[in-house]
Amino acid sequence: MNFADLRYLSFEIAPYCNMASRHPFCPANDVKRYPDHEHHYWRCSDHSILSFTAKVFERGFNGLIGFHYYCDPLMDVPRMLSLMNRIRGSIPKSKFILWSNGVLLRQDHRNWLEAFEKVVFTLHDTSIEEKLREITKDLPNVEIAQPAYDDRINIYTCPGRVTGPCIRPSKIELPVNYYGSVRLCCADFRGSVSLGNIEEEDFDKILDGFAEAADMAMYGGIPICRKCRSLHTNPAAVV
Repeated sequence: MNFADLRYLSFEIAPYCNMASRHPFCPANDVKRYPDHEHHYWRCSDHSILSFTAKVFERGFNGLIGFHYYCDPLMDVPRMLSLMNRIRGSIPKSKFILWSNGVLLRQDHRNWLEAFEKVVFTLHDTSIEEKLREITKDLPNVEIAQPAYDDRINIYTCPGRVTGPCIRPSKIELPVNYYGSVRLCCADFRGSVSLGNIEEEDFDKILDGFAEAADMAMYGGIPICRKCRSLHTNPAAVV
């Protein structure tokens, strides 16, 4: 795996999503999403996020940094902006993405939206479309996207099936959940592929493990991947 091929490095900065109750099919509702041992911390520390980001850049990453996974970044705007400023201070070439449902977007947020290389609002609530378009009017970095729902919440209980190779871990995103555990992708939200926690383990060991798992996914060698019904994709299909 070449870390330069990754599009996104994402950190989950809230433990839930403000729209979870409206989407029972979303993994944000899964009671087993955070294994019991992950609750040792209040949350993954800013220091660990900053240090891990630097290590991923050392490995050649030059994509976009986001603050989503199964949360909405607008739930903690002060922390998001603080992390961005601190990361940019130590890694001047860093670039960022805001991926949000847009429900919590306010007019005064426009002041910092231009700090992101890309902003994607997934329109889960069509009643806010006019508000989103008004607030983001004339901002060239903003995209309003339509949602694509699937049954990923059932991945751990559905029967296995033969699938083709998946490039998502090696080409799309390296996600870190709220407590600092690295996940293979957004399908394995419980972490059946154990990759380590950035609060506890050596970063190089974690990244070596992620790279090995990503290579295995390319060849269909991971059991959870054989249950995935909707996330096998190609880079051109991802925003």
